[in-house]
Amino acid sequence: MVMQTNRTCLLLCLALVLAACSDEESGGVSVDITVFHPQAKGIASFETLSRVRVAAVQRSSREVLADSSYTVESGKGSLPEIPFGRDLQIVVEGEDASGIPIVRGQSTPFDLLPGDDGLSVGVLTSTIGTFHRAATLFEESDGTEDVLPVNFHFAEGRAGSTMTRLRDGRVVVLGGASLTADGQKSDGIPKDLGVGSVLDRAEIYNPAAGTFAPLPAMQFPRAFHTATLLDDGRILVVGGVGLFDGDLETVRPAELLNPSSGRWEEISTTLGPATGRAWHTATVRKRDGDVVLVGGRQLTDGNPTVLDTVEIFDISEGSFRTNPGDVAISLPAARAEHQAVLLANGRGQGADVLVIGGVDADGVPQSDTWIVTNSNDPDRYEVASPSSLALDTARTGHTAQRITPGSGTLIAVIGGFDADGDALASIEIIDTSAFNVVSGGRLADARGYHEAVELPFTRRLVIIGGTDEDQLVGAAEILSFDESGVRYDGQPARGGMVRGRMLHGATLMSNGLILVAGGVGEDDGSFESLDEVELFNADDGSPAVLAGSGNNDNNGNNGDFLE
Repeated sequence: MVMQTNRTCLLLCLALVLAACSDEESGGVSVDITVFHPQAKGIASFETLSRVRVAAVQRSSREVLADSSYTVESGKGSLPEIPFGRDLQIVVEGEDASGIPIVRGQSTPFDLLPGDDGLSVGVLTSTIGTFHRAATLFEESDGTEDVLPVNFHFAEGRAGSTMTRLRDGRVVVLGGASLTADGQKSDGIPKDLGVGSVLDRAEIYNPAAGTFAPLPAMQFPRAFHTATLLDDGRILVVGGVGLFDGDLETVRPAELLNPSSGRWEEISTTLGPATGRAWHTATVRKRDGDVVLVGGRQLTDGNPTVLDTVEIFDISEGSFRTNPGDVAISLPAARAEHQAVLLANGRGQGADVLVIGGVDADGVPQSDTWIVTNSNDPDRYEVASPSSLALDTARTGHTAQRITPGSGTLIAVIGGFDADGDALASIEIIDTSAFNVVSGGRLADARGYHEAVELPFTRRLVIIGGTDEDQLVGAAEILSFDESGVRYDGQPARGGMVRGRMLHGATLMSNGLILVAGGVGEDDGSFESLDEVELFNADDGSPAVLAGSGNNDNNGNNGDFLE
């Protein structure tokens, strides 16, 4: 069974429409594919666009199932037959005269199966390496379609919220705080800002539609919490700060969101974490699906205590625990604002958690690394201190990302702030197979409180936003890995952010775009919590039509150009 495309239409700078219709003899499925482009920041037009390539691909295998290319001058082409299958995508690329891709977009994954009703697939394209506001298609009164750039935004500005990508590609955004100059001050919030209000809001973003929809509110407003996707598809929400009778305190009760039903499940006090905490980490173990909570701050009447405790959420029991006999699992010293990365090597493969950097009880950045493990006894956790492994530079406000080379044994530790409060441009790469720092690289712009997003098909990392303490960094960098030198080399993205921001969220979506939302921005010299959302086209290296691979260079025999 096949799906056939009968015609291709290119509306320059606006839309490319492929009307895919069933063939009576083949018994195919009707698929309407619409491709549209928002006006990306700093990109005036597509005057240099020379050739368009369109492909249907199988996402996980990276196999190109059907592809077509045609020149803009000829304006004619058709997508050949596409076999039925699962996890399919439509990929669109536009090249300049020298064959360099300048525009790209891909649909969210979809299934095309015998007996399906007709499908409608949208592809949001944009200029590669640029930020832009979201966009949607709308229908005019005469029945024609047009592209509407939309500044999608939250109902309220927020920082310290969480973004969790579900397995179906949607993104859940939870909580956050409005940060103001006269809000309640706390360590972990820079720029002399404080918490003015805390939100209980829950929203879900659908990349296929490009829209947010509300979810039932959390029971407890919270910010600077963790939201962890469990193996069963639920989201575990732990800790954070809230305002109780006007005082800033940490939230002890945990909650579970079932995205399938849209319902919240409260974990009872007796089964909840022993300690309320914020600015902590929560890491899912691959071996058993349990979650390891490490460190953070506890606030009581606004007074902070940096924690040295570790708690485990046992997914099989649906409760938190320490070691048998209620024996606390403790770090060698208190730690908050650290990073935690699941290790891929060792006896506890997919179970050991490496804790990296952060601040101590006095708020001073540290270089220590520790491993939380139960490799020696499945029922008992312990904290190991690799004597040979420490960062060259103590840091906080950094990111840490396990990277593909070296069978996943390499971890990139990026940016942050040193013990003097200066922003760092250095990158340190930890080799966890030998437990030492092997090399690194440098960012073009020193920054902390940024976001790092992995592009899994390319080994690249995208570093987005942040601050150098003097000002916000309104730019992104693409870090490419040099395996021979065991280092990352950065190159600035082509376009700046719509809004420079820090303490924001960023996540790679199934359509290859990075969703950037919330955080703190600057307006006329004053800082404010942002409600704005933007997208970044990083070109995630997912299946695409490579230059010269098109096997259907159409010259007008299979379609008509519509103006």
